Amino acid sequence: MAEQIKAEREALFAKPVPAKHRASSKMAKEEYKDVKAAYFAERAKNFADKYGHPKSFSLHLDKTFEEICKLLDVKTKDVLGRSRKSKLVFARKMFGFFAYYYFGLVQQQVADYVRKERSTMATHVHDFVTDLTIYSAVREKAKHIDSFLYKILEQQNEI
Repeated sequence: MAEQIKAEREALFAKPVPAKHRASSKMAKEEYKDVKAAYFAERAKNFADKYGHPKSFSLHLDKTFEEICKLLDVKTKDVLGRSRKSKLVFARKMFGFFAYYYFGLVQQQVADYVRKERSTMATHVHDFVTDLTIYSAVREKAKHIDSFLYKILEQQNEI
């Protein structure tokens, strides 16, 4: 990614998000009424509790974004662009979900990251939760990203 984008993201995520603005486990439980999606609610809560807000936060977010793009076989610049192709929109949905629930970002931060409106990202996150409950292929892709994030967590704890 361009240095300008990296500098913007570093500035955007320099301060930790106050706990009152993060997704709470109560919110997650209300949204995850389906057992299939509840797995991710619990994993997200555990990840957020253990992860904290390390100095390498922005780097981990970038790695997650790149891993999602790699998994879905799309280019990062296309996902950040204006296209409404379904594959690109799905990548934004998936990233929004993980950034919001796992990293604890507020929806405005997620929207700024992918250069979209806050309301668009809020809808994407909600839609992705619905997709998790319906489609097994989506759950498999989400499990891949979940395991990727937990590997980051393990590496962070080893340092």
